[in-house]
Amino acid sequence: ISSVGVVTWVKNFGGFAAYAYINGIAVDAYRNVYLGGNFERANLTTPPLTISGNIGSSDAFVIKLNIVGNTTWARNFGGNGAVTVGASIAVDESGNSYLGGHAGFADLTTPILSSLLGIQDAFAIKLNAAGTITRVEKFGGAGAYVCGNGIAADAAGNSYLGGYFQDNNLT
Repeated sequence: ISSVGVVTWVKNFGGFAAYAYINGIAVDAYRNVYLGGNFERANLTTPPLTISGNIGSSDAFVIKLNIVGNTTWARNFGGNGAVTVGASIAVDESGNSYLGGHAGFADLTTPILSSLLGIQDAFAIKLNAAGTITRVEKFGGAGAYVCGNGIAADAAGNSYLGGYFQDNNLT
């Protein structure tokens, strides 16, 4: 929607029998739009993303759209049996995007986040402007339930993940 309230473009995302959720949106200096969220139950056809695991799985995603709403790239993150949620997204001045969220029940295979620390771990994923993963961090503890709910980035490329943990300490 333009600054005077005119709709300039509209896009939808999904696939047959898929549930898709957009949980965060960010815009860079060039007016590219970044969407963070998750999808479950089936693959997405728009944009084409294949769920990483079985039907019970949920994958997190990042989608980058250009100024006219066309998909520049789309990436998903998950694993067989994992429930992965992209809860928030941020972008820095260099066009790097940061996805914050949480995953549980099984290890992630994309990106590789093996050996879950707890029942559910929080994560932060950094992607460069081309959508390539450049850094992944996980946060958890044995028996802990950890949620990454918000992420921010500063001009120096630092990221900040906020959330909560319960049932045990973080390691």
